[in-house]
Amino acid sequence: MSKAARPSAFDADPSRSVGYLIRETNRLVLAQLQVLLAPHDVTLGQYFVLRELWQHEGLTQRELSECIAIQEQSTVATIDAMEKRDLVVRVRSTQDRRKIHIHLTERGRGLRKQLLGYAARVINAATSDFEPDEVD
Repeated sequence: MSKAARPSAFDADPSRSVGYLIRETNRLVLAQLQVLLAPHDVTLGQYFVLRELWQHEGLTQRELSECIAIQEQSTVATIDAMEKRDLVVRVRSTQDRRKIHIHLTERGRGLRKQLLGYAARVINAATSDFEPDEVD
C-alpha cells in the first residue's frame, strides 16, 4: 500500500506558505499579548523569564537563557530591568559562587495568575475556530 505523496508545506507565495503563516501568527499573538502586559510594565522578554521562573524558580541566568532560547547577555539585561521593577532578585549560589540564581519577589509571584490569564485569553482567541482535535 503506497501513501499519497505529501504536498510540500513550502510555497513561494507567503499567503500559502506554512512557515510564513506560522511566523505571522506568532507575530500577531505576541503583539496582542504585549498590549495586555504593558499596563503591568512587563515586556515580552520579561514575561518569558517570569513564565520559566513560575515553573522553576531559582534557575541560574545561564539556565534561563537556555530555557527561553536567548543569549546570556540579553538575559542579564532583562534580569537587570526586572530587578529594578522588583520582579526578581539575584542570589549567589552557596555551592558555586560563579552561579547566580534568579528568584521571584512577591510582586513577581503575584503577577502569575493575571499574566497567564492574558496569555490564555490571546491563545484561546487565536484558536477559537479550531476543532478540538486540531487544538490537541
